[in-house]
Amino acid sequence: LQAPCSTWRRASLNLFAGGRARELALRQEANANIGIAKILETLNKQHDIRWDKVCCSFFVDFSLAASAPQGVLVAATMVVLYRFNLFALTELDDTDMSRFLAKVEQGYLDNPYHNAAHAADVTARLGTILHTSGIARRLLCKGELGAVKLLAVILAAAIHDYEHPGHTNQYSVVMGLKQAKIYNDKNVYENWSVYRALAHMDMPCFPFHAFPFRHELRTSIINFVLATDMSSHFDLVGNAKNTLVGLIKPDKGIDFFELEPKQQDSILKLALKVADIGHCATPLPQHIRWVERLQKEFFAQGDMERMNAITISPLMDRTKSGPCKGRNQVGFFEVIVIPLYKLWIVMFPTCKPLLHQVSKNLEFWQQHPGDPPALMEQLLSESRAKGLAQATETLIATFRTATQQVLQGRTGSNKIEQDQGISEQSFEQSFETYHSYSRAARHVNAAPAPAVPYQRHLIEQLPKGADTVIDINANLLSKSRDILSKPRESCPEPVRKMSSMIDGHHLSSLIEATTSSVTLLDSAESDP
Repeated sequence: LQAPCSTWRRASLNLFAGGRARELALRQEANANIGIAKILETLNKQHDIRWDKVCCSFFVDFSLAASAPQGVLVAATMVVLYRFNLFALTELDDTDMSRFLAKVEQGYLDNPYHNAAHAADVTARLGTILHTSGIARRLLCKGELGAVKLLAVILAAAIHDYEHPGHTNQYSVVMGLKQAKIYNDKNVYENWSVYRALAHMDMPCFPFHAFPFRHELRTSIINFVLATDMSSHFDLVGNAKNTLVGLIKPDKGIDFFELEPKQQDSILKLALKVADIGHCATPLPQHIRWVERLQKEFFAQGDMERMNAITISPLMDRTKSGPCKGRNQVGFFEVIVIPLYKLWIVMFPTCKPLLHQVSKNLEFWQQHPGDPPALMEQLLSESRAKGLAQATETLIATFRTATQQVLQGRTGSNKIEQDQGISEQSFEQSFETYHSYSRAARHVNAAPAPAVPYQRHLIEQLPKGADTVIDINANLLSKSRDILSKPRESCPEPVRKMSSMIDGHHLSSLIEATTSSVTLLDSAESDP
């Protein structure tokens, strides 16, 4: 769990070398795993979430936890804070922070989409974006104020929809609700969320009342949360293009460390925006589940608008097409999502898997622009079944190649990619997609009968022995971390990189599990 930020921890210890801060950093580093383990102890029994991938993968799946998200937001935020060593750097108490986040989570309402699971999803994805882009490392190199800025954007992600009622700002304005009047019809629920959440900062039972950088933290959180309002989307993206594009270096992106403070804030706002609509960049099953939840919330607002005899907002009339309609998603992707993600990838090329997945999801919607929901569900179930087999085959091919590289002692930094066309990023994405499909399948199997037709269809489409393949590969990943520890110097770079994503001890386990998986897949080829 500490691996993604071990370098940052060493750098932060050097920044704060000597004195009480260093002692606190060493002590909290030693307790970080214990703290995370305590947080996750009860959650592991309730939610099938890959917590070890938080801050490492863009595709951690929180969608299945949205129906019962108790504790998920606290866990996601605390794991990100531990990973970046922020308790040591800011000297904030982790127990008090956990209580504060629990209070925040209690303020999230039971909405289909804007709930605590959405906030956890955004926070976890933001952690990965900050890690993969190098932004977090750059901020930590700036000392205490950099650590405070990093803390602010993470907390902003956690609270950005606090007490969100499940309808839009425009609805509150048209209906003349209290929140709209308080904030003069501007950034209504963003202002409300940040005001209500930050009111807890003054309470002595939470960690901020004596925090020396309290003012800087509060100001940054407010600015970041207000930037999540979709009404300011084009201004935010346009300002970034005007002020930052000239600083981008070909194929290298932008150097966050060289930016002015206002420019750095613009980058962090964009990062939060990318994370906020990040379900568009998740594997298709996750993306669809979030879109279905958003449609439920939209239709509920449309029902209220119909009841109050006001104009029903676009996409919110359940008698017409909603967000699950393919052509509506195509419009949203082409106008909002794709331009934002392309801009982000130009600035931070290491986040390219996000744009790749966004493009795949857009292609799916383009292929099915007018399908009604019932037919769409059937198509999605077929896609899940095919995706399970494809992801499994890619995963096993990658492991087979890695095994051959080690056994034959080949050299050359690009040998794996040349042999199989599989890069480290495609391996990571394939593995997360694979687990997303397998979790969906298990969720369907656990559903009370009678399940809806497309769920039954999904079960029928799954290959025989799929659960066994899932278990074998899970066992493989849990037992293979040090397979290259001895011959590491003589192994090609892709293999060394791949080994960092694998847990375990013996090369023989890798070979045995891979062989078993291939055998099972071969025996299932005759099944549809």
